[in-house]
Amino acid sequence: MNKQEAQAVEQLRRENSDLLSAKYGTDYNVLRWAQGYGFDLEEASAQLRRHLKFRKFYDLDNADQIPEHQILKKYFPIGLVGPYRILWASVYTNYPEWISQMFIVNAPSFMSLIWKAVSPLIPERTRNKVKICTANSDWKSLIQKYAKAENIPAHWGGTLVDANGDGMCRDRLNIPFEPIPHELYWTPDERAPGLNDINCAVIPAGKAKTITYVVNSHEPTYIVVNRFCDRTFGMGIWYHENMAAVDYSLDEMNDWFPDFDYPGMPTVDYLRIRTLGPGVYKVKFGNEQAWIRSLTVYYRILFENEAGEKVDFKELP
Repeated sequence: MNKQEAQAVEQLRRENSDLLSAKYGTDYNVLRWAQGYGFDLEEASAQLRRHLKFRKFYDLDNADQIPEHQILKKYFPIGLVGPYRILWASVYTNYPEWISQMFIVNAPSFMSLIWKAVSPLIPERTRNKVKICTANSDWKSLIQKYAKAENIPAHWGGTLVDANGDGMCRDRLNIPFEPIPHELYWTPDERAPGLNDINCAVIPAGKAKTITYVVNSHEPTYIVVNRFCDRTFGMGIWYHENMAAVDYSLDEMNDWFPDFDYPGMPTVDYLRIRTLGPGVYKVKFGNEQAWIRSLTVYYRILFENEAGEKVDFKELP
């Protein structure tokens, strides 16, 4: 590292020492945040801190110890599900400087319009790494300027094939070919009810909806969240042990469940999370990223004990 980089790493590490783990807080990881935000250390520190809270809540330092879900491994082997299946701008806020070059191949014509809208949200250093390649462009020659032919599948202009001679290298990518059995399809039940059985909120562009809950139970309690939206939406949960916090702004509370953008979902989602105890919880659904379109979010929020029985809580109007 040069002097500027070393000073940036030192400052970011110092400002976020309460959240940085030994595993994640390496020079390499911290430097990526400084570089990704053009050494605007105030913005880099704010975004790094947001990500570290996200990492801590989901225990991402130990993500490699989570047992593989065999159904997801078989039908979604390349990560088509989860909180990272979102727009590039959202991915970038958590993983800056994670690529050298990114090619979007055979992009439809409207992709250029989408990119023009999204790209101003991304730092120039990263924006310049993204190449939009339409079907009529000479994208194969472009890719070969950045990677050797033997490392590019033959289907995309290189010479690499898999053990079966397949130019798409499908045995390496583990692309599923079997249709998902109908018995694995989602069916509404008490755990994840249908849309007609849960609340609905229409959120205007640039706005958010916050719902306040007061929990009085002192026994181990879980918040149960059902949620559905067919487009990207934001969600976060704030907490304060003081019952007077019903009148607090979110800035005066603890951002317990990280405020993050989630992808549109094909089914009603189900979350069950151990709470921090009695107090005030504020759940925010956001549409702040939209400029024009409103957002319809379906949700149901309950609080229950270890046995799944409802505990004493109140939803405030």
